[in-house]
Amino acid sequence: MLDVLGDDGMTINESQIINLHYDDNACIWIATSHNGVGLTLESENILNLVNRVKSGLPEMLELNGLPHEDTRVLFNIQDKT
Repeated sequence: MLDVLGDDGMTINESQIINLHYDDNACIWIATSHNGVGLTLESENILNLVNRVKSGLPEMLELNGLPHEDTRVLFNIQDKT
């Protein structure tokens, strides 16, 4: 997680990096978080998957005791091969 601190030392922005990759064997896109949030989702369509991440991530952050109000979601998309 990338923390950006303001002049007062308070966190003003949190970023969550979500990795998206295509599983050729299962024919689905998979989203995982690499920073301990525990998010793993899948979908046949990458746009549906992105929307599922955006709707599910705040709850996962809250369950992990992490701030979620001003969280940016950064997607690392790996091409289909």
